[in-house]
Amino acid sequence: MIKVTKQQMINYIFAQPDDRMVNFSENLTNQDCGCVMVHYGKDNDLKFNGCGFARWEYGGRCIAAMEDCRFNQFQPSEDRDEYTYSELKEFLRQKDWLPTEGNEDA
Repeated sequence: MIKVTKQQMINYIFAQPDDRMVNFSENLTNQDCGCVMVHYGKDNDLKFNGCGFARWEYGGRCIAAMEDCRFNQFQPSEDRDEYTYSELKEFLRQKDWLPTEGNEDA
């Protein structure tokens, strides 16, 4: 099983175009926008058809998982589902969750 760390997700978010849209309520691969986990999974060629707060699944089997966090920690507010990556970056800066220099995820 593939393990994805919080730092890898932070690096991924900061590497995305500011105007790219995210919808935290869309956790399946066949939906229009998708959450950050769907984006990450597709961009990193994970074979999955949906994800939850800490795992990617294919056929009811976990194929990858967040190692040291849950994904709702990346959502600025549970009262809203749609964000741009620019808004997510600002939220992460406020938490002092910053990308690492020279990361491979950018």
